[in-house]
Amino acid sequence: MATTTAIIVHYWLERTSHIARIVRDLHQGSVVPDKIIVFNNNKKIVLPAMPGVAVVNSTHNFHCPVRHAIGLIAGTELCLFVDDDVTLRRDGLEYLLTAHDIFPEAILGFEGRKLGSDKNAPYTSGHRVHNVAVPTSVDIVLGRVHFCKTSKLISAFATRQGIESSYGEDDIFLSLSNDAQNYVLPSKMIELGEKGVGLYHRANHYSLRNECCLGVLELRRRQDEQGISGRNG
Repeated sequence: MATTTAIIVHYWLERTSHIARIVRDLHQGSVVPDKIIVFNNNKKIVLPAMPGVAVVNSTHNFHCPVRHAIGLIAGTELCLFVDDDVTLRRDGLEYLLTAHDIFPEAILGFEGRKLGSDKNAPYTSGHRVHNVAVPTSVDIVLGRVHFCKTSKLISAFATRQGIESSYGEDDIFLSLSNDAQNYVLPSKMIELGEKGVGLYHRANHYSLRNECCLGVLELRRRQDEQGISGRNG
């Protein structure tokens, strides 16, 4: 079986109580990750040591892309990323590993987006995909839970270079940099509650994600015109 690192990035004080639950559920899963890393971006919070977990308390907020950077140096073949407002069911990782055997080149997750036809707002003119009964193809696997080969993260960082974006679109870069089809799967995710943080995210959420999609799509168009692939890990 391929080796896997589970990576949880934390920032919001309101969600600090979730971290122990997420880690416990990973440790009690039917398949346990080879490594679990918790990266705390909030210098005002100090997470305690946890058995079997690498806990990093940062003095700087590196935002969401730090989780993919950690994935690149974790040393395992696969990476599982879990946000701090959800957790996995007992068979969650086992299920993702089985799906990976079927779709080995895909970015996999439990929520996603299909891009729409509005050239100025491809993200908001598309539609969200979740609560599916069968694996469903999507353009973007949302970052709350996503799972992939570690090699896929290289293409995501390469795509990010030179594109104006905010810090939070790592899932867009990862999904749209992947040449293979990505999939949303029947969910093995349990909601722990946004604790009001979602109100902050939604203030500029769609405009920022539209801008990021437009930048990546334009880059891909130019690459296709020049006969450059290089997106697939």
